[in-house]
Amino acid sequence: MPDSLIKACGGNKILAQVFFNRGIQSGERLQQFLGYERYRPYNPLDFPGMKEACDLVVETISRKKKIAIYGDYDADGVTATSVLVKGLRHFHADVIYHVPDRFAEGYGMNSEVVRQMKEEDVSLIITCDCGISNFEEIKAAKALGMNVILTDHHTIGESLPEADFIINPKLLKEGHPIRSVSGCGVAYLFIKALGTLLGDDISEEFLDLVALSIISDVIPLHDESRYLFVKGFPKLMNGERLGMRELLNNLSSPVKSAEDIGFYVAPQINAVGRMDNAKIAVELFLTEDADEAKEIAETIRCLNVDRKNIQAEIYEQAKRQVEEEKKNKKILILYGENWHHGIIGIVAGKICEEYHKPCIVLSLKENGEGIVGSARSIEGINIYNLLSKFQNDLTKFGGHAEAAGLSLESGMLSKFVEDLEQYADVYFELASEEEVVVDMELKFSDVKEDLLKALESGEPYGAEFPGPVFVTQNARITAEKISGLHHFLTLTDAEGNEVGTTLWNYGTEPLLNKCCTVVYSIYLDTYRDRNEIKIKISDLSFDPVEIVQSKVEWIDRRNTALEKVIEEFPNYRVFYEGPQVNKPEMTTIDSHYFGEERGIILASLPRDTETLEKITSHTNCEKIIINYSYLPKYDWNTYLKTFLGVVKTAVKQSDGKIPIQKMAEILLVDKEFVLLCLKLYEKYGYFSYRMEENVIFFDIMEKEPVKDSYLEEMVENYLSEKQEYVNFMNTVPVGE
Repeated sequence: MPDSLIKACGGNKILAQVFFNRGIQSGERLQQFLGYERYRPYNPLDFPGMKEACDLVVETISRKKKIAIYGDYDADGVTATSVLVKGLRHFHADVIYHVPDRFAEGYGMNSEVVRQMKEEDVSLIITCDCGISNFEEIKAAKALGMNVILTDHHTIGESLPEADFIINPKLLKEGHPIRSVSGCGVAYLFIKALGTLLGDDISEEFLDLVALSIISDVIPLHDESRYLFVKGFPKLMNGERLGMRELLNNLSSPVKSAEDIGFYVAPQINAVGRMDNAKIAVELFLTEDADEAKEIAETIRCLNVDRKNIQAEIYEQAKRQVEEEKKNKKILILYGENWHHGIIGIVAGKICEEYHKPCIVLSLKENGEGIVGSARSIEGINIYNLLSKFQNDLTKFGGHAEAAGLSLESGMLSKFVEDLEQYADVYFELASEEEVVVDMELKFSDVKEDLLKALESGEPYGAEFPGPVFVTQNARITAEKISGLHHFLTLTDAEGNEVGTTLWNYGTEPLLNKCCTVVYSIYLDTYRDRNEIKIKISDLSFDPVEIVQSKVEWIDRRNTALEKVIEEFPNYRVFYEGPQVNKPEMTTIDSHYFGEERGIILASLPRDTETLEKITSHTNCEKIIINYSYLPKYDWNTYLKTFLGVVKTAVKQSDGKIPIQKMAEILLVDKEFVLLCLKLYEKYGYFSYRMEENVIFFDIMEKEPVKDSYLEEMVENYLSEKQEYVNFMNTVPVGE
């Protein structure tokens, strides 16, 4: 453990370990991470096409033409819609909005709604939290003479819709500070850019909605999203927005943390779109009338109660289906003809978590014509990519790595289930035993107020920055009170230290005097003014468990010839991804390698931090040797030459075809960027291409070049940022 990190944590080694486990491994890095007041937020006008998109909005307003916001029905879509509607109305725009009806329309845009917007004399459609997969709908809008600005944050497919402008952070490189912002975050950046251009930046007014969206959409709490949440959370907590205040007033507990938002606030907003029309929630955030806000908030509370009851019923039916029919399957595909469409996503998540397998829950559409479904997945299995392999079975799908929505014809159900189950049997590697990741072992004597306060200094905790979790072995239940299904316990560790806890809905079997291993977080119980430090149990085992400490040692050999590094570490595998011409003359592994290894030598720089994490987790290695014999160059001419070299090799050796993922790995970029380059370089006349099931087919032919400043700017910005990544990774000290 670096001394600088322990010192920065005030000498608290437990807190230092928590930060170290999350990749913050020096005092300087910790100061940067927590120094929100010193963070330089991203200037949205730097996003390619943002200024031009704002100019189009300004022109539309000046011409007194109507603008339509096309949103989504979940909490992220509701907040994004609210930001754009209220923001544009501030600038005197004539604005209407539409959030889809989950049951009648499903996720995303609808061509009939687009036609209705034209009939209402809409000149410009701005999407939010949707649009990136709505090719036909956007094409229809353009054919009807409307402009389209697409703002979204979902995963990009093989090509881009023909919108006038696309503001999607997934177009930026891996690791970019705004690449993981929420849909509402993108809407916020758009209003911020517009306000900056007009000299009237009102974006801070919407930070409470951004904070809500970040937690509700499980956005990673780092970089820009962490900064925006820290700025917006006090505004949300204090109820500065009238509708938000009434929503919070209906809660049984005050909102004190990011976890509280996820547990109490977000489900209420999501319940509206699940049980009724999400327009109700948008109006809650738009209203300036106190009585209306109170009435809407009460309606939302009642909808959430109904949601909980229906959810419990469907969950029991789905779990029974798993136990009776699907328990041995590697992917759980469940179908209930009358299951509520608004609830199946929650049930999929709960089943996925309980069985630690990807889960897809399907139900018949209300009109009986087709099937809709929601999918949730586990770490290591990208559900969006999985569905894309079987898109011929589907009529529609969209989402990201952890969650997705889909629809299919009723007659395709059996084939779809069979196709996915067979694929999972061959390709899925599921853990035979559940692994629980904890920060460290504790004695109950450490569970004190000063530790809780220290841990709170790391707030907010959330996606990709989880809350601290500890483990204590050989604990004994020394006191117990059972009330219904709830157990109020006192636990005593091997040294006689005690701590209190509660097991909710655990059953009626007595646990007194049992010995156990307990995994938990620490919290302050304020119920009835108790103010007691207690533990919240997340995992409990009465059987022996194995605790394995997994720490990777990093060794710097960046200025040493690869041959000498191999001599020094003769039994270590060599990792390489990049052009064939630079590949070491030896057997190498790539990011798809799953073998157990003691150590890995990095002959090339992994294309992003996600790839680096994949290597360490897949190989379970103890040591990583940094060598970087091959470092890519991302200046315009070198990258273009490398790109065209890959194309020529594919034409010469593989009949002009290459999987897009393989091309991304050779070029050390992400797949979305390859798609951008394909579009740009085809316009330059270097080749023509087509895509079939994630495989690119090239045809070398002379064409008249066409200039595209918008695509050029996006490619230039990406290459510049990618080169900064290379420069940083090649100089940053080991352990940072």
